[in-house]
Amino acid sequence: RYSCRDCGHRTTQPLPEPRENSAVEFITDLPPSGVYFFTAAQNATPVHPGFWKNALAYCEVFGAALVVSGYRYRNPTSVWSGRQSDDEWWAPEVVPFLYQTRSAVNPILQFLGDVFTQATAVRPLTGFESVTGESSCILPHAKIQVRTVPTPAHRYPKIMMTTGACTLPNYTKTKAGALGEFHHSIAGIVVRISDDGRFSAQHVIAQKNGAFYDLTESGVVKVENGKVTTGHKLAGLVQGDTHVDYVDPGVVAATYENDNSIASAGDPNWLVWHDLIDLASRNRFANDPFIEVAKRRSGADSVYDELCRGWKFHDEMTRKKKSAIVPSNHTNSRLQWYMRETDWRQDPANAEFYFETGLQMLRSLQETTAGPVYDDPFTYWGKKLSKAPNVRFLERDQSFRIAGIECQYHGDVGPGAARGASLENMRRIGPKVIFCHTHTPGTEEGAMTGGTSTRLRLGYNVGPNGWMNSHVGIYPNGKRTHIFIMDGSWTY
Repeated sequence: RYSCRDCGHRTTQPLPEPRENSAVEFITDLPPSGVYFFTAAQNATPVHPGFWKNALAYCEVFGAALVVSGYRYRNPTSVWSGRQSDDEWWAPEVVPFLYQTRSAVNPILQFLGDVFTQATAVRPLTGFESVTGESSCILPHAKIQVRTVPTPAHRYPKIMMTTGACTLPNYTKTKAGALGEFHHSIAGIVVRISDDGRFSAQHVIAQKNGAFYDLTESGVVKVENGKVTTGHKLAGLVQGDTHVDYVDPGVVAATYENDNSIASAGDPNWLVWHDLIDLASRNRFANDPFIEVAKRRSGADSVYDELCRGWKFHDEMTRKKKSAIVPSNHTNSRLQWYMRETDWRQDPANAEFYFETGLQMLRSLQETTAGPVYDDPFTYWGKKLSKAPNVRFLERDQSFRIAGIECQYHGDVGPGAARGASLENMRRIGPKVIFCHTHTPGTEEGAMTGGTSTRLRLGYNVGPNGWMNSHVGIYPNGKRTHIFIMDGSWTY
C-alpha cells in the first residue's frame, strides 16, 4: 500500500502522474445575463456529445449564459476511470463553464451550485426547503424533480427544481446505481429574468441523440445537430384547473389572449381541460345559509347558467383546436352527486334543469357487465352547449395519450381507488402521466401535476399555500415542461 505524504490517503494503485484536469478551479460568480442555461456534470465522466453541442448552439442563438455545476460520485466500476475515487477531473468541454457557487440569480431565485448532492439521491430536493429562505431555488442534480413549498398568502410559493445533467450515466452496479441510471436525465433549465425581479424557468430535456425542444416567446424551437430550427408546436397543453367563475384574468391573458400567449407561441395540437366549472352554484361543501343567500341575490345559484358560462369560455379559448375534457370532481362527480342527493322541491331555482337532466339519465340507463350505467350529466350538457368543432369527452379510465404521455387522469381518484392521486402514488403506475386536481405543480419521476388557472386565494385555502398558476406543455418527442405564470406573464 502507498500513503500520500501530504494528506495520508492510502491506496494500492497510485497515479503515476497527476491528471491534466485534476486541479480545476471552479468559477464562483455568476455572469450577468438575462438568460441562463443551468445544467450539471459528474466528475470523471464525459459529456453527452449531442446534448453538449446543442446546448452551446442554444446559448449562442439566445444569448444565454451556460452554467455547469459539478457534482462528485464515487464509482469504482466506472467505465471511464478505474480509479475514479482518486480522480478529480472533469470533461474538458465543461471546464470553462464549471461553477461552484451559491448565487442569487435574481431577488427571488437562488442557484445552489455549491451543493454536491449524492448522485443516486432518490429525493434530491428533500431537506433544502428552508435553505434559501423565501427564495425559489435550482439544485444541480441528474434526476429531474420539481416541487412547490407553501408560503404566506402575500407571496408566490417557492419553486424548487433540479437541473438534469450534461454528462452520460455513470453509476455503480448496485440497486442505488441502477435506479440512479434509470432516472438520469440529459437536461438543463432555461431561466429568463426580468428587470423587475420576476423569472421564468423551463426544463429542456433531451432525447437519446441529445436533441431538445424549448417553448420561447416567439414559438417552439428544436435544437438538433447544433442547429436551432423554428416553426414547431406543442403536441399538447395540459392546463391547470379552470374553475371558470374563479379563473384569474392574468392567467387567461397569458394562456390565450396576449400576442405572445402560450396558446399562440406553442400552438398546441391538443388543449386538455380539468375542472372546467366549479359547480359553486350547488357546492356540497358550502353548507352555509348566508352563502346560499348571497348566491341567490347575485343570481349565482343556477347550475344551468354556470354550465353555460363554462362552455362559452371553453369555446372562446379553444376556437378550432382539438380539445379533451378530462372527467373531474368539480364537474362530473359533483354534478352526479347533485342529481343523486338533491330534493328538487328544496331547489326551485334549478327544478327545470333537474328534471331534464334526470330524464336523460333515466332514458340512458342500461345494465352492463360492470353494473348499471347512465349518461354523465356534465358530458350530456357539454355536448348540448359546446359549439367547438373538435371536442373529445373522456370517460373514466379511458386511455388518452399525447406523444406517449397518459393524460386521462384528473387526480381526484388515485391508484387502487385511493381518495386522491399524488406524485408519490402516481409515479409508480407505469406510464408517464400528467394529472391536476391539487393545484400544486410538481414532478416526481414519471409523474407530473399541473397547477391552477384560478386566483391563488379562494377563501377556503387559508394559511401557507403551495398553489401556483401553471400548465404542463408536451413536446412532440414526449418530453414535458412546467410553464409557470406569475403576474400575468409566463416568459421574460
